[in-house]
Amino acid sequence: MRKVLYIILIYVLASLPAAAQDSAGAENGKGSRYEGSVSIELPFGLGLSTSHGVRFDKTDFYIGGMAGINHMFLLYDVTAGFDMRYYFASGDKMEGFAGMGLGGYFMQATTVDDNVPPGQAGSPDCEVGVAFTFTVGMGFKLRNGDAIDLALKAKHLGSMLGNNDNTKKHMTYPTLSIGYRF
Repeated sequence: MRKVLYIILIYVLASLPAAAQDSAGAENGKGSRYEGSVSIELPFGLGLSTSHGVRFDKTDFYIGGMAGINHMFLLYDVTAGFDMRYYFASGDKMEGFAGMGLGGYFMQATTVDDNVPPGQAGSPDCEVGVAFTFTVGMGFKLRNGDAIDLALKAKHLGSMLGNNDNTKKHMTYPTLSIGYRF
């Protein structure tokens, strides 16, 4: 399990030098620039995610590395991987985008057993697997060029190993994401 997490971490860190572009890249003729975002996600609990990468101005395409953590009732998950976006509508004050992410996740959940006395937690259940994220949203541009993003996300988690009962589990849940893009 640690090897999978190390591989994901190495992949995300390897993508960061590509993201370390000059933020004025479009002005100096490169056609690409650094873009980063930090978002609060509201699934059935509270989450925090960040994404950093390169936005190609001519095609309005973005690719970068992402990481996030969500804490919901009796469970939390940590995801890391890569994130892609396409800005399909861009105006002076707003821009629409659609995107997807692919990465790995680690989840720990506390199961509720009928045999456990009230007030005590059941046994922990850990999973490692693949995470897919689909996003549709709008960015509201600020005067300084940054943006406030509102997005709907659908996150799908598919376990590969871990579960106490050795079954493959799949879980999909929606989130509302409110973020600051710089």
